[in-house]
Amino acid sequence: MNNCILLFNNLAHPAMTSQANTNSAENLLPYFIEQLPSLAKRLNLNGSEDKLKCLILEAHKKEKSLRGKLGIAIKSTTESRALAHFLMEHLLPEGPTPIEGEEHFFSAVQHYCSGGRVIFVMNHNAVADSVFLNLEIEKLLAKRPPEDAISFVLTWVAGRRVYNNPLMLTFSLESNMITVIGDRYAEEARTQGYLGEMRRHNASALNWMAENAVPLAVFAEGSWHNDGQLHWGSPDAANVPYVVAKKTGQDPLILACHIDGIHNMVPPSGKPGDDFHRIVEVLTPAPVTLRFRKPRKWSNFVSEVPGKEQDQFQWLSNAMMREVAKIAPPGTRGVFEKELLGF
Repeated sequence: MNNCILLFNNLAHPAMTSQANTNSAENLLPYFIEQLPSLAKRLNLNGSEDKLKCLILEAHKKEKSLRGKLGIAIKSTTESRALAHFLMEHLLPEGPTPIEGEEHFFSAVQHYCSGGRVIFVMNHNAVADSVFLNLEIEKLLAKRPPEDAISFVLTWVAGRRVYNNPLMLTFSLESNMITVIGDRYAEEARTQGYLGEMRRHNASALNWMAENAVPLAVFAEGSWHNDGQLHWGSPDAANVPYVVAKKTGQDPLILACHIDGIHNMVPPSGKPGDDFHRIVEVLTPAPVTLRFRKPRKWSNFVSEVPGKEQDQFQWLSNAMMREVAKIAPPGTRGVFEKELLGF
């Protein structure tokens, strides 16, 4: 019998883990075991369950070996990439994903290849967003002739509840990440005495983004919303292009992306608690469409800030989300729907 399967079979019986706490590294594998039968059924694995078990085990072992050693910048792992791509292959319909605005994506790639800075800004409707976009970018770049092959790998600006949770990190290590702590934790940080540490962490992360000329990806809403709608931006998001521009003297290119339909891949569970940490229970195949908008320079956004605007970073984050809304279909624009009606 495969060694991966032996290790799984020697774990506690799933019935003993119905209340498995996915925030606990010790309970993570029993939790996976409990969820695998229903997950395999939803994904129509048809005999590939053992492969999924092995991929989960290897990715978790790698995550466990890295725990406590992760810094501000986190490199992806081969094990988590294999797991995430296997899942995505079974979550997306067969055939190519519908993509609109490919020329805008390649315009941004050309800018990057010429030494420019590129920041992807997008909606956040599922925990699978980053994996999906990475996979589609790989497919788009594969269309280039071999002589034009380039290294274009996104680094995701990842929030604390992603990299602090063993379950989420097992999957999220599919991507390169730069870790930040959102302002929503400021009050907690103040009362628990780590506000200074939080600010130093974020300052170091922003410095890293400026010093490392990699394509960055930002969820401008700051948090996920699995309702298929767009929401106001978080002022934190505007810090990224602001610091990159200020510290490098470059004018970053902002590439707005809209991922449509992926909220159906991670639907609400209907259970109490945070669905963000319950993805294994709800992952379901769903069609997804990807759209890119014509890139805009960061300086263009800055030049449009109203003169009397009190919270410029909030305005700038909303402006970047508005670019995303302009390529979103009617009915999915959320807070921008009335404003862009008939756009």
